[in-house]
Amino acid sequence: WISAWSSALTRAKPQRQLGELTTLRSRASALMRRRKEPDVEQAVRLLQRACELVDDEKKEPTLCLEAAISLNTLMRIRTNSNTLHITRMLDTPEHKKVWREYG
Repeated sequence: WISAWSSALTRAKPQRQLGELTTLRSRASALMRRRKEPDVEQAVRLLQRACELVDDEKKEPTLCLEAAISLNTLMRIRTNSNTLHITRMLDTPEHKKVWREYG
């Protein structure tokens, strides 16, 4: 995926934003490895900013995938994956609100 990353860099709007795109993606990647809610939430914001730097018609699929994975991870952390447990159902109104907002 390194080559896909470099092709996303070449599609960034102005040349001066190439460094920012690289920085945003590497910081987001490091935050995602921590798997804690505040870190994942920050990674979501960083990847959304990275998506804004790339032209819509030239959006790199791996960048979009990274952003989608980070959003999905955030939703799963906040709602315990919205899974069915033996003792109770976790598909509560609060969890539905999270999935509606980010999903």
